[in-house]
Amino acid sequence: MPFARLLGTLAVLTVLGACHPPPEGSPLQLPDLELLETTEGAPYEVSLGATGGTPPLMHSLEKLPPGFSFYMSAGLLKGPATVSGEYTFTVRVQDAKGATDTKTYRLLVHPVVPAGGDGGTTDGGGGTGSQFSAANWNLEWFGDSNNGPTNEALQLDNVKTVISTTGADFWALEELVDSTQFNALKQGLPGYDGFMANDPSIPSSSYYYAPTEQKVGFLYRPDVVSVRGKQLILTANNYDFGTRPPLRVDLTVMRDGTSVDLVAIVLHMKAYADSTSCDRRKNASLALKSYLDTQLPDTPFIVLGDWNDDVDVSICKDSATNTFLPSPYQNFLDDPADYTFVTQPLSLANQGSTVSHSQFIDHQLVSNELLTSYVSNSAQLLRPDTSIPQYGTTTSDHYPVLSRFALDGGTP
Repeated sequence: MPFARLLGTLAVLTVLGACHPPPEGSPLQLPDLELLETTEGAPYEVSLGATGGTPPLMHSLEKLPPGFSFYMSAGLLKGPATVSGEYTFTVRVQDAKGATDTKTYRLLVHPVVPAGGDGGTTDGGGGTGSQFSAANWNLEWFGDSNNGPTNEALQLDNVKTVISTTGADFWALEELVDSTQFNALKQGLPGYDGFMANDPSIPSSSYYYAPTEQKVGFLYRPDVVSVRGKQLILTANNYDFGTRPPLRVDLTVMRDGTSVDLVAIVLHMKAYADSTSCDRRKNASLALKSYLDTQLPDTPFIVLGDWNDDVDVSICKDSATNTFLPSPYQNFLDDPADYTFVTQPLSLANQGSTVSHSQFIDHQLVSNELLTSYVSNSAQLLRPDTSIPQYGTTTSDHYPVLSRFALDGGTP
């Protein structure tokens, strides 16, 4: 084990092992830590959780280092790091009585050191290389004062907190309504840019997306993601898509000198479990697969968003037998050589992607060209409700979903 990684591991063990409960009534305080160290691709976690104060405590972190996740309730920073370098980030904590503390930390990520001679393996679990992360989230009538969460300012603050602490390189967003609220979201997230499906630069966007209706959108980090083109697709199937035609975004993702071109398609399928809605989702799925088969046959792509149905079985039932019908997306499941729902294991594990229902309806579908870069088992359901009070009424009725991909295309 290289000395740098050993030092980082010992530091983590020291930090995690040295935490003792403070005396009751002690002031809220984040840990005083010197330089944190790890190695690119190596497992790593460190507790930045505060002591003292009045629980529950809520932590937030500005601009995660690449590859890391941050758990807001525990204040846990977890790797592995995906890009070597030195990073500075600020953690803030607030307790139930409004007391706060803020501290800035430094993290040094060492590059992977080759080992084993010419052409040999690298130390650190095979070396994951540079990665990027993709997330999707339905924001429940974001910016609409008549629907969804009633406190628009609180919803905005909570959404900013989740996105900034997650640090995904791009987000597919659904149920965006008000452009002013969306612009406020971008302004509150330094390092992010984005657009909604009714953006004037998208042809025919205003025809298909009215100012007051739900819209899909795309949020991204320009330091990692370049947008090469954007358009609405499958507009001839507008009805089957719930009058929300998918948004196609052509991207170049670059990190650490490595880049890949891919296509991200953001969709929000027709909702509800009545027979007509179920048929519309099935028809939309047939149209989507035909488009992907013919327009993107050799292209790395990801289709992500609110599919409003599951992929193990449908949310719809046979009226005669009262049993669940096959998934409306069975046509993709029947073609595993070309398409994979990387979120399917979450559904099979009986996770639910919404606050009130047990089904997993917020999925990510990837082409076989992108699947080779998928970081195995990286698809995960994020649970901001563990740190955001009344999440389901203040923020969204859906949970975010995130996955990771290796930019170098090697074995994840």
